[in-house]
Amino acid sequence: MKKYITGFLVGSALLSACGSEDNLTQKKQQLEALKTQAKELRTEIKTLEDEIAGLDSSFVKSDEGTITLVSVIPVVQKEFEHMTEVRGSVKSRRNVVVSAETGGRILSIQVKEGDVVKKGSLLASLDAQTIRTNMDEVEKQMELAKALYERQANLWKDSIGSEIQYLQAKNNYESLQKRLKTLQTQLSYAYIKAPFNGSVEEVFAKEGEMAAPGTPIFRLVSLEEMYIYAEASESMVGKFKKGQEVEVSFPSIAFNTTSKIKAIGQVIHEGNRTFSLEVELPDMDIVKPNMTAVVDLRDYEAANAMVIPTQIIQRDAKGHYIFVTDKEGEGLVARKKHVVMGKTYEGESEITGGLEGNEQIISNGYREVTDGVSIRITNKVADTKMVSDNGK
Repeated sequence: MKKYITGFLVGSALLSACGSEDNLTQKKQQLEALKTQAKELRTEIKTLEDEIAGLDSSFVKSDEGTITLVSVIPVVQKEFEHMTEVRGSVKSRRNVVVSAETGGRILSIQVKEGDVVKKGSLLASLDAQTIRTNMDEVEKQMELAKALYERQANLWKDSIGSEIQYLQAKNNYESLQKRLKTLQTQLSYAYIKAPFNGSVEEVFAKEGEMAAPGTPIFRLVSLEEMYIYAEASESMVGKFKKGQEVEVSFPSIAFNTTSKIKAIGQVIHEGNRTFSLEVELPDMDIVKPNMTAVVDLRDYEAANAMVIPTQIIQRDAKGHYIFVTDKEGEGLVARKKHVVMGKTYEGESEITGGLEGNEQIISNGYREVTDGVSIRITNKVADTKMVSDNGK
């Protein structure tokens, strides 16, 4: 029995040894195959890295070790301005309600909404028969008064009659003249006319209705003498002046123009803490009263400011900072540099402290570097527009 067991164990050992040798051989073959594949992959990887690095300067090759590829830009010194946007609306100084100046029934309305009229054009007429009747009576009385005055004047020349008779006749005639003139003025009120060139926006009354003094009859609007009324925050007091040029846009019609500040309010409105602005607006058919307008006001400017792209400025517990290049031995490293930011406008920021102006600022790749990391510049110093949309 022991012989059988011993033989069984020896046979098992021999089979196990043979299996181990086969397994080892198989693993060695797999290793060699993987090494061959790895070599081929490294070749493909290097080729792709070279191609990508040529297209993207921020791409870091795997064989560059701890060196990060970056692009740099200079500190640009130029005129810098900051604009503030306020909203307003178009107003017209000739947007009026035309009313009746005397009482009477409306006999006729000569215009309809949308009609364009000229100054002095007849808009409506009122019943003025009573005034005409009074005028006829006064004219007849004037004929007699004139004859009596002229006779008394001739007699007085010849020293005939009394002076009092002459003066009474003269006074009576002149009084009737004035009364007739008053009636003529009242009669003119019965004809409602356009006070200026414009268009009829609304007709409030109808023929046959009674009009009273002050009763609105028409709304007349002119596109002449238009302006923009806007309100600016009290924090902007003193930041712009009368006559200053501004940019004006009308979002609803995608129209832009240039104008000037005509007037600046001197009172702060208690309700919203703003003051008023009036901006000139040339006569133009495309712009209508009450249309929304956006006014861009220059509230800050510096003649020789240090300007960099806002996108590359980062922030930590100490404040704002950027990365600049610094020479270390034979190579370059990135240095974290804190700066003082001024105004920001249209993707650019004024730097009021922390820079001397001769630095090379890391633009593309600024998010991949840290203070002291080795870098290599992949571009020549370019302008501030080089920063890509993704900040790399």
